[in-house]
Amino acid sequence: SEIQEDFCGHPGMAPCPWQVIIILVKSLTQTLKYPSGFTGFEVGHVKIKELHAKQSKVNLENCKIVEISEVRTFQKFGKPGRVANATIQDDSGKITLTLWNEQVDEVKAGDTVKVTDGFVNEWQGMLQVPTGRNGKLDKM
Repeated sequence: SEIQEDFCGHPGMAPCPWQVIIILVKSLTQTLKYPSGFTGFEVGHVKIKELHAKQSKVNLENCKIVEISEVRTFQKFGKPGRVANATIQDDSGKITLTLWNEQVDEVKAGDTVKVTDGFVNEWQGMLQVPTGRNGKLDKM
């Protein structure tokens, strides 16, 4: 009888360890079920004092808007835009929340807000939290 090679090219009939791993992974991914409505793994909410530059997928809740700066207008690619800085605070500290375009009209000083999937950047030595394209700002 002819000697056969396994998946990895080794002589013999027994599967090599890599073949076993591939078979297990394929089996798990085919049988793994997620709950209805599952959209991915959620990152828990953090406190303002825990934030650091270049942090992404930031979720903040129960943040009170302490003040909002004057709205500035600008042009980008020939289209008008508006931006304002809001100071928000939770029980651990304060940070600047950048409000873009329609967000400027959605909130006012005294409102309590929730930031979902924001990120942290640094501007002139100060940390800021914009929501970016994928993030969300909600009044609570």
